[in-house]
Amino acid sequence: MKRSQTQDGLPPEAQAAAFAVPPAAAGKMAARTVSLTDGNEAVVVVQAVKPGDPAGISAEDKQSLGAEIQQASAQRSLAALMATLRSEAKVKIHSSVEKSVKP
Repeated sequence: MKRSQTQDGLPPEAQAAAFAVPPAAAGKMAARTVSLTDGNEAVVVVQAVKPGDPAGISAEDKQSLGAEIQQASAQRSLAALMATLRSEAKVKIHSSVEKSVKP
């Protein structure tokens, strides 16, 4: 699986854990446990790591990946700002309104 791929049924936190597992020695497997958002635990086993080839990425894919990284960074910045504002200000959030608003 590539880092940019998603696989149906694979929780995102399990996928993130798979890419965070340090590579094992040749012929060995690396494993890690991860807590899932639904309260369950999962075991992630990595059998092999294949290094990527940046030269094999098209200019269009590089531009797309750059836009995704920029968007993710902006979302993290917005989340951090919202957390700071909520911690420093007296804010009452109506959950019905918050759920209906999409960024």
